[in-house]
Amino acid sequence: MGAPDSVLEMDDGEGIQQQGIHMKRKVPFGMIAAAALLAVSVQQPAQAQSPPPSKPVGCNLAWCPIQVEVIKNSSGAESLRTSFNEIRMAPKYSGGTIVWKLVGSPDYEFRADSVRASGANSPWAATQFPLRLVSANEYAYDDLNNSGMTYGYEVRVYKKGSPAGSTPIVSNGTVVNAN
Repeated sequence: MGAPDSVLEMDDGEGIQQQGIHMKRKVPFGMIAAAALLAVSVQQPAQAQSPPPSKPVGCNLAWCPIQVEVIKNSSGAESLRTSFNEIRMAPKYSGGTIVWKLVGSPDYEFRADSVRASGANSPWAATQFPLRLVSANEYAYDDLNNSGMTYGYEVRVYKKGSPAGSTPIVSNGTVVNAN
């Protein structure tokens, strides 16, 4: 009850010859679909890459650690990679400490301005996030979580020994408060 056998024909340059090789005409549908998708994707024009997806973390503990690391891409340009770029505070939870920890980057350091508010709600950030700690490898704020607003922030890392006013490597993120 299978598909009928067929004879495979090959062109040897002097016309088509029957080779007597019999095979079933069953081609899995998945192979056809994959070939069609490949053909369509090859014809698509190159598009600009979208920003990396959000990496959220829920925070309902006393400490919310965020690891920060300086990495190099294939062309050698440096950037920051953070373990999370969106911190979501649990409702009714206050006093949690958000700590950015610099890891695997011995030639870099945090400075006094290494984590700072950005965006529309930045004027109110100082009342919401009292500073707890600044060191070369850690930067921490307490989150009072009593406003219910979303705050943007920049993490800024500097090359050790670079003069004041040097350009930092920057990464952006958000803190989503839910009071």
